[in-house]
Amino acid sequence: MKKALRKLFALSLAAALTLSLSACGQTNTGSAGSGGNTSTPTQSSNTSASGFPDSTITILVGFSAGSGTDLGARLLANSLSEVLGVPVVVENTPGSGSWMVWNQLIKNTEADGYTLAAINQNFALGKYDPDTPREFTLDDVTLLASQAIDPNIMAIRADETRFTDFPGFVEYAQNNEVFVAVQTVGITDGDATMTEWLRKELGCNITLVPVDSASDGRTMFIAGDVDVYFASVGDVYTYVQEGTMDAVVVFNSERSDFLPDVPTIYELGYDNAISAYSARGYCCPKGTDPEIVEILTNAMVEAMESEEHQEQLAALGVESNITTGEDFYNLLESQLTNRLDIWEIDA
Repeated sequence: MKKALRKLFALSLAAALTLSLSACGQTNTGSAGSGGNTSTPTQSSNTSASGFPDSTITILVGFSAGSGTDLGARLLANSLSEVLGVPVVVENTPGSGSWMVWNQLIKNTEADGYTLAAINQNFALGKYDPDTPREFTLDDVTLLASQAIDPNIMAIRADETRFTDFPGFVEYAQNNEVFVAVQTVGITDGDATMTEWLRKELGCNITLVPVDSASDGRTMFIAGDVDVYFASVGDVYTYVQEGTMDAVVVFNSERSDFLPDVPTIYELGYDNAISAYSARGYCCPKGTDPEIVEILTNAMVEAMESEEHQEQLAALGVESNITTGEDFYNLLESQLTNRLDIWEIDA
C-alpha cells in the first residue's frame, strides 16, 4: 500500500508541475544553436540590495518542460517564492544543451538578482568541446546553490523482447546497429558520453539521433523510433513506476535509493566503466551585488531544506544534494577528467 501511494504521489506531482506551465511562463527566445540574442550585454552591478526582492524572479531553464531539470526548477520556484515572499516563475528555452539560456544569462541579462538560471556540469565542460567550443567558464557566472545529483541510467521499453537486461543489450549491440537519441554529440552531453564509452570499450554499434530536447528523445523512445533511453533516474522514475519503462543499469558506484532493484554498472562486472550523473543547481549573472547573492543563496538553501521540498524532490526520484560556494564549484567540475578521457581530449 505504501509503495502504491508513493507511486500515485509521484505521478500526480509530475503531472501537476507540468500543468503549471501556463503559470510559469514557458517561452522560446531563439533557435537551437543560435545562443539566443547576442546584443550588447546589459549587466550591471549597481543594483542595490535594499528592499530586494520586491518583484517577480525568473529561473531560466535550458531544457523542455517535464525534464528532470525543469521539474526540479519548478519545485524550487514554489519553495523559494514562499521564503522570499515574491512570485518565482520558470521560463523554458530548450536548445543547444542549455547554452542558449547560458548565453542569454551572461550576455543579455541585468545582474540585479531577478533573473537566475539552472546550471549543470555541462557548463563546466563546454570549453573542451572540440566541435563547438564555448567561450565561457564557471568564472563567468555567480554560483548560488546546488539542488540535486541525479545518476545516469539506461532504460528499455517494458515490452522490449530483444534484450531484457544490460548484458543482453551489450551482446545485441555488438552484433546489431542500435539507435539512441541525444541532444548534443560530444563531451557536454552525458548520454552521448555513455554511448561513446559503450562504443569504445565494449564494441557496441550505436548510431546517435540528434533531437532538440530531452522530451523529444523520450517521445521517440516510447514510440519505438530509437532502441534504448539514456537519461537520469529522475527522468525515468515516474515512467518506471507506471510500467512504461524498465531501468536496467545505473552508471554509479551505488544503487539508487529510488530504483533499488537496478544494479550498478560495476556490479555487472564492467570495472572500467565510469560514474556519471547530472549535478543540478542555480546561478545568476556575474557582477550581481554580493548582498543580493547572499540573500538568494540563503533563501535557496532554506527552501531546499524544507520538509515539503525534500518530500516532493524524493517523489520525483531525485536525490537532494545542497552545496554552495567552492563545494558547488567542485561538484560541477567533478566529471571533467573522466569525460576528457572518454572523448580523448587534451585539457
